[in-house]
Amino acid sequence: MRAASTLTTLCLATAGLALTACPKGDDSAMGGDILGIGLSPSNPIMVVNESIEFEAKAFYADYSNAVITGDVDWLSTDERVATIDSSGRCTSLSEGTADIIASYVDGMSAKVELTVSGADVSSVSLSPSSVDVEQGDRVQIIANATFSDGSTGNIAASCDWTSDDAGIAQVDDAGLVSGTGEGTTQVSASYGGLSISPATIHVVPQGTQLPDPDLRIISLDSSVSGDTVSYTLTVENQGGGYASEFYVDLFLDLNGAPDAGDMYDGFGWVPGLAAGETSPVYVDLFDVDAGSYSSWAWVDSDGLVDESNEGNNTAGPESVSVSGGSTGYANLEITSFDAVSDGWYTVYYIEVTNTGGGDSGTFYLDLFVDQWDTPQVYDDGDFWGEVDNLEPGESVVWEPELEVGPFHYHYYYWNSWVFADSYDQVYETDESDNIAFTEVWAE
Repeated sequence: MRAASTLTTLCLATAGLALTACPKGDDSAMGGDILGIGLSPSNPIMVVNESIEFEAKAFYADYSNAVITGDVDWLSTDERVATIDSSGRCTSLSEGTADIIASYVDGMSAKVELTVSGADVSSVSLSPSSVDVEQGDRVQIIANATFSDGSTGNIAASCDWTSDDAGIAQVDDAGLVSGTGEGTTQVSASYGGLSISPATIHVVPQGTQLPDPDLRIISLDSSVSGDTVSYTLTVENQGGGYASEFYVDLFLDLNGAPDAGDMYDGFGWVPGLAAGETSPVYVDLFDVDAGSYSSWAWVDSDGLVDESNEGNNTAGPESVSVSGGSTGYANLEITSFDAVSDGWYTVYYIEVTNTGGGDSGTFYLDLFVDQWDTPQVYDDGDFWGEVDNLEPGESVVWEPELEVGPFHYHYYYWNSWVFADSYDQVYETDESDNIAFTEVWAE
């Protein structure tokens, strides 16, 4: 456990669904037009010291898809919270949030926001609890967990899944059910000895008329950081039937509601939504020029889902104002780094200033009290703090007081370093001024 001196409060955010933030493009490596990629599980939440498997899929214009988990580059934006290896295996380390990002060809990427909770799981319920599915189709079962601190989230990837009759329905390690034969069976999830009511799966013949879903965007909000616009949407299935996987398209600037032929600027992917359920979707647009925009969203613009009402699938306008634009990048600079020590007790003075033209967003500040070599990206300091955001021209001061000094190690002095944005979370105009060095002499 590393010693921590937190500069600002660490807030636990609600996890979101898989999304892609890049335009849909052509995937020449697969020999076809790729619409985008999606990640599962969606809305994941884990407890500390747990591992789950993420899966990446590519979706194509002919509505086919392929698993590409081993072909993408995986990244965790906060390896203090969770790490992920090249196979998509994610391990939680400490309480907090991190984005899990998969990068594919032509700059295409997708991400989910992962939450790691320090609380215990109190109860789990499956959604949908009962569902009709045509033979050959699939349904995503969500394991909704309630934690001892009152928070909730999907732990489907952390459960052990079984089907009473695999000849009727099969289930994978993340709760994705496939209808294999006509009939009714139950799919069960187990977690930590808790009692969890199973989901009932009715597999009906292909072509059977089932109740229609009705997808609707019930909220659309945005926030701006530098030249990045982040959208948070809530999609609700107001119909009577299950909605299989679908997209939510985001349009940065339109004069009115989107229509066929309008080109989206980003989109999110939802693996499925039961009747009466809601899910958040997060979409980020990068490198947005300075200006004022009127944004819209459109759920299931590709018409993948047969709905009872196709006339309520858009939402907007959402007013967006970008002042920094594509030149409004942050620049974090160590503007002061000093220390005094009597050999046994040391006080540091550290000042970091955003000398750039855009907000920084969250970053870490690491202090290395006794180190000869220059620290590298992802090195953990002896002490560290977290800064939520620095606006252009804004500074933050950190004055850690340590009950330790060079005499503790039989030295007269030691070399100390400070590293702003040690996990490279901030895109900056100049990355060379994030590290500073000082000799700390015992006086």
